[in-house]
Amino acid sequence: PPALIDVTRSSLATEWTAGGLLATPRDLAAFTLALRDGLVVSPAALSRMTRFRLTDEADEQAGQGIFRERVAGGWLDGYDGGVLGFGAVTGWIEGEDIVISLATNVGMMHTGDDSFYPLQLVRSKEFMHALRRFAASLAQPVG
Repeated sequence: PPALIDVTRSSLATEWTAGGLLATPRDLAAFTLALRDGLVVSPAALSRMTRFRLTDEADEQAGQGIFRERVAGGWLDGYDGGVLGFGAVTGWIEGEDIVISLATNVGMMHTGDDSFYPLQLVRSKEFMHALRRFAASLAQPVG
């Protein structure tokens, strides 16, 4: 596997606003859930945002400020990104009561085509299987 690069002293100024959001994965999940459930923008705006069109990527479609990414067994509506030393993905699985927000201390920008990025993990069958099992366990009554 490729070696990690220490980017502690790197400046993200050249990346414009990339990395300019300060939030925990829990914050992102709460926002994503509220967006999905129509609590952030009007129903008409959410409909425009999720009117997806094809891109050059077979596993990706673009809306307005949101993307639709193919994952194992479905589609993730949300957003992903990364800069040096950081990467994240947040979204909901279409037709399922699952929201995911994943943040890593591994970035992908300017690190080559074979670099790890969070969406790569989310797209994997193993991850999605574990996520669905976990979500189902949370839905079970306790006791």
